Amino acid sequence: ALCLAGCLCRLALRAWLTPQSVRAWSSSPVESWTAVREYLALRRAGVDPYDGSALHLPPLSLRLMLAADSLLGGGDGDRAWLVLLALELAGCLALKRLLREFGAYTLRRQAANVASYCSASVPMLLSGDSLRRLRLPVIAAYWFNPYSLVASVAEATTPLSNLVVLLCLAELCRGRVGFAAALCAAAAYHGLYPLCLIVPICLAGPARPALLAFAGTLACLLAASYMLTGGSWAYLQSVYAFHALAPDHTPGFSLSWYLFCEAFDHFRSLFQAVFQANLVCVLAPLAIRFRSDPCFLAVICWAYTAIFKPYCCVSEQALIACVFIMHAQLHAHMRRALLAIILLIVAFVLAPIMHHLWLYPGSANSNFYFAISLLHCTAMALLLYLFCIAYLKREFLLHHGPQPLKFSDGTEAKIVLQAPTVKLLFVNN
Repeated sequence: ALCLAGCLCRLALRAWLTPQSVRAWSSSPVESWTAVREYLALRRAGVDPYDGSALHLPPLSLRLMLAADSLLGGGDGDRAWLVLLALELAGCLALKRLLREFGAYTLRRQAANVASYCSASVPMLLSGDSLRRLRLPVIAAYWFNPYSLVASVAEATTPLSNLVVLLCLAELCRGRVGFAAALCAAAAYHGLYPLCLIVPICLAGPARPALLAFAGTLACLLAASYMLTGGSWAYLQSVYAFHALAPDHTPGFSLSWYLFCEAFDHFRSLFQAVFQANLVCVLAPLAIRFRSDPCFLAVICWAYTAIFKPYCCVSEQALIACVFIMHAQLHAHMRRALLAIILLIVAFVLAPIMHHLWLYPGSANSNFYFAISLLHCTAMALLLYLFCIAYLKREFLLHHGPQPLKFSDGTEAKIVLQAPTVKLLFVNN
């Protein structure tokens, strides 16, 4: 019933809104069905689609979506809404599987660590029934999140990458690191940044077989793309170098476009390097701190790169909200989650307004729109920070009990989470 209602809601929005009216702020240059139509037009004109700067999807992803378009009665890329809706339905099935595997993984991990938990923490333990009750709110959030609805109208191709990432997380929760590594390679082939998932995959099991599966799958995909493009490696520059260098400064919900527009030309390479290093350097401390829970680490790494990569799409961030809802045991420990949610709502309401005022009447400028982009990224970063802090707080309470801590003199102590090192300190009242 939720799937049917979600599909009908998307169809109703498509009848009311046009893709062009929402694409500018809800999609990105690398995740747009416009690229598929551009590919068809260039190929018919006898031009290599990867010679220009309009196409940034890998060859196999393009062929897959075009095959689905032909199967659904299209041929010119005019069945975009059907193809993307079918991918969202497949993503919903993958999300259901992830919910099932995540519940089994959580119970297994809890059973393995229960001996080290404090006896007073028994009421905090999870049960199978409590995990099964999460399915309805998670699926509802998947179909009715405003960001995912708008991205669906904008014809963003993100559902394909979301589907592969969800399957990768499901295999990781199941403990099948070989399949998870292969799916991680497929996701990295499509969008580069899911490459970060290989870190928790290697921590979840034997690292060597996982790396071999990852490298073998990625090599096969790249070789198949080489053959599809007639023996040309030009797509590497158009797809992966485009992600790394971020030459397109189209305004969106990311931070890179404004930064690179305002930077002096001779400093641009430095800013590009720092921007990409920010995504890579954070993986090591996260892996060290959350190495005992690879599935949680995978969610954090994926969410971090989805928020701060140069070309982010709101559909991917809407899926992150679904994964956060799955961890319902952490919600009670997230003190400022309401603030982050309000900021996201404000950003969602003001983004189209500021974009319209900037480009059409001319009564605003780029600073107004960038302020909303910054507000959105700040809210997502705050939500991710609260998510990590809630996990650490719950783990501490499980091992030490929820009762008030006391010093040797009998006075009550309180826990202070000291940023940025996130240390647990005991302070005398």
